[in-house]
Amino acid sequence: MRLLPVIREGSMKMDGLIISLMGLSRVGKVPLRVRQVDMTQLAHGVWLELQYDNRDHEVVYLMASLPPALGDPVMLKQVWVNQLSNALKYSRGRPRQVIEVSGRQDGALAVYSVRDNGAGFNMA
Repeated sequence: MRLLPVIREGSMKMDGLIISLMGLSRVGKVPLRVRQVDMTQLAHGVWLELQYDNRDHEVVYLMASLPPALGDPVMLKQVWVNQLSNALKYSRGRPRQVIEVSGRQDGALAVYSVRDNGAGFNMA
């Protein structure tokens, strides 16, 4: 019985990898639909979806107003799913998870950042 959670977690990771690979395989086949995207709304919507799956513990989510972006909303949503999922996953061991999303305009570019209080890794 003690292996059941390990098997479940492994299968969930595999499911995520398969879904990501399927999405990646479509990138070259489906034309991009580039338009103005409200990144605040998009990131917040993704957060609400992910939060539903993480109801078992408290997560502090801080998000500033984000600058809009020009891009394909479906592809940009996938970026937010990947970034926020990783932040949740790698800060899970903390007694109080904190995830912070910010963005700024840098000339013609919009720059976005996701920060968490996870263990991180040694850059060396």
